[in-house]
Amino acid sequence: MKIESIIRRPGGTNITLGATEYHFKPEGPDPRHVAIVADEAHARVLLSIAEGYRALDHIPAAPVTLDEARAALDEAFPGRPFDHLLNDGSVPQPVPQPEPQPEPEPEPEQSQIGAEPEPEGEDEDKQDDEPAGTLPDDEAALRAQFEELIGRKPHANMRIDTMKAQIEAAMAERQ
Repeated sequence: MKIESIIRRPGGTNITLGATEYHFKPEGPDPRHVAIVADEAHARVLLSIAEGYRALDHIPAAPVTLDEARAALDEAFPGRPFDHLLNDGSVPQPVPQPEPQPEPEPEPEQSQIGAEPEPEGEDEDKQDDEPAGTLPDDEAALRAQFEELIGRKPHANMRIDTMKAQIEAAMAERQ
C-alpha cells in the first residue's frame, strides 16, 4: 500500500517499524513523500496517525448484490430493519415531533383557595408581607428590594449575603 508522509522533511522521513525501515521521499516529478508499506499491521499503525500519514491507494468499490448488501447491513446493525431502504430505494421521512406545549399554571396552595386576590399597587411601602426589618428568602425578591433601596441592580454574581448586608445598611441609613 502506498502511504504519504504529510510532513515533508528535507531528505525525506525515515521510520522503522519492527525490523522494517520505511523511507518516505518524493518519487519522480511528484513532490509528495511516499513509501510502499507492504505489512498491513505497519500500514494500520502509520494510518492511525492522521496528522502524519494518509493512504494513497484507493480501495476500489466492488459491485454487490442486493442480498449481499442486506446481509452486510444486518451484520453491521443487528436488529435494525433496513428493508424499506433496500426495497424501494427511498429514504424514510422524519417523524414529525409534536410542538412543545406551555406548562400548565401551578395549582394554588390550600391557603390561597377561596381567598380574594390582593389588589396590586395599593400599599407600595409593604414588602411582600415581610415584617419590618426582615429580608426575603427568595433571591428574586431580594434582588428587587436591593434595586429599590440602592437604586441600581445588583451584579449578576453578587452573593445573597452581600446583597442582604447592603440592603440592611441602606435600611439603617434611612432610619
